[in-house]
Amino acid sequence: MSKKTSAFVGLLLAAAMIAFAIFAASVGFSWFTNSVGASATGMSVSAKGSLEIRAVSDGTNIAVMQPSADMKHFGGANLTRIRPGESGSFTFYVYNPDRADFSFSYVLTVTNNEFFPGDTKNKGFYADTTEAMQKEALQHINAHLLFFREKNTDGTYSGWIPGGQSEQVKATAQEQAVTVYWVWVPWYSDIFASGALIAEKDRADIAAYYGSKEHLSEMFESGEKSGDGYNKADYIIGTTLRHMCFDLTVQEE
Repeated sequence: MSKKTSAFVGLLLAAAMIAFAIFAASVGFSWFTNSVGASATGMSVSAKGSLEIRAVSDGTNIAVMQPSADMKHFGGANLTRIRPGESGSFTFYVYNPDRADFSFSYVLTVTNNEFFPGDTKNKGFYADTTEAMQKEALQHINAHLLFFREKNTDGTYSGWIPGGQSEQVKATAQEQAVTVYWVWVPWYSDIFASGALIAEKDRADIAAYYGSKEHLSEMFESGEKSGDGYNKADYIIGTTLRHMCFDLTVQEE
C-alpha cells in the first residue's frame, strides 16, 4: 500500500508575511486595470503514512495530521510581492525513516491560502467574488504559474512539471532533496512564440498542451487563444485570488 504525505506550501515560501501586488498599466501590466493588494505566508505541511517532509536537511518533521491555521511556516525566498514575470524556487526534503532505497511521487498545484491569518472567512479570495470566479482563477493560475526541475545557465527553465500531475523521483539517500523552480509566465509570446524564457522543447510541450482544445480554457479567458485571452486570464487571477499557496502531495511508490 502506498503512503502519502501532503503539504501546503506558501507561495513565496517565506517565514514572514509577503505582499502580493497587482499593478496598473503604469508599470507595464496593462491588463490590470486597477490596483489591488494581496499577501501570502509560508509553507505548512500535513502528513499521512511514514514519509516525512523536512524544511531543511536533517531537520525535524514539520508535518501535521491536517492543514490548519497554526501550521508551521517554511522559510525560503524573501520576495516582497508576486506578479506576472516573478519567479523563484524552493527545496523540500523527503525522508523515509524505514529505508534509504525508496521511490516517491509528488504533485504540485497552486491553490488559495484559506488559512491566511485574519482572512479565513474569505478563504484567500476577495470577498465579492463568486464560486465560479474562484474556480476560474485557480484554473488560470495553474496554467500561468509553471513549475520546472531546472533553471539553466542561460536563464531559461526546463524540465516542465505539469501542475496537478505526478512527478516521479527515485531517492538516492534516506533523505532526498527536491528543488522546484517556479515562474509566473508574463506573456503569451513566452509560450506561443519564440520567447527566451523557457527551453525550446519544454516551450513546445507547454504550447501543445495548453493550445489543445481540451485545455484552452485553463490558460485563456473564455478559451480565446490570443495575447488578449491570456492577459484577461491574468486579470481574473489578480482580481479574484488574494492569498495563494502551493499544495504539495508526496506519495511513496
